[in-house]
Amino acid sequence: MAGGEPRIPYPDPAQFEGIRRNSAESRLNVERMFAHIPPGLFEGYGAFASSVMSNASLDPVLRELAILRVGHLSHCAYEIYQHESFARYIGMSDTLIAAAAVGAEDPALDARQRAVLAFTDDLVLRIRPTDAVLGEARRQLSIHELFSVLLTVGQYMTVCRILETTGVPIEGDSSIVTGKLSAIPAQAPAAAG
Repeated sequence: MAGGEPRIPYPDPAQFEGIRRNSAESRLNVERMFAHIPPGLFEGYGAFASSVMSNASLDPVLRELAILRVGHLSHCAYEIYQHESFARYIGMSDTLIAAAAVGAEDPALDARQRAVLAFTDDLVLRIRPTDAVLGEARRQLSIHELFSVLLTVGQYMTVCRILETTGVPIEGDSSIVTGKLSAIPAQAPAAAG
């Protein structure tokens, strides 16, 4: 979904002050739409979303694979578009980015990446992962990494549902994505397949 108007109009920035006004005036359509989040929830949700993106307990490549997989499973073009760009920014190859669309069976993935994508699939599609999928995730990930994936998947399931419900269109200027997302604090990019 490129360009166009959302299904729910963006809020008028003039009705806000401070950080909510900044959100309503953002060049990123998702941030503009998120200004609709009610007071009280807005600040808490923003803090949670920022924490998910800056979490040092989870390798950024594993985080982006999970986010991209949620986007694909949710049929959310906006999320896929934004996070493919960010994945490239942190050094992920096109092959690895494409693997997120295929899932855990993609041969480009290593064992940890396969475990994250299988766990993500089960969280999104089954809600309760099978014992086999959870067992493999526990073998491949520390408990902090496991909970980080769990919270990341939940966060991006919420984002995708907001984006799809409101019909947020992809911005026309792709430089917005990398420029904006590169400001999000993250671990130093690791070399990625």
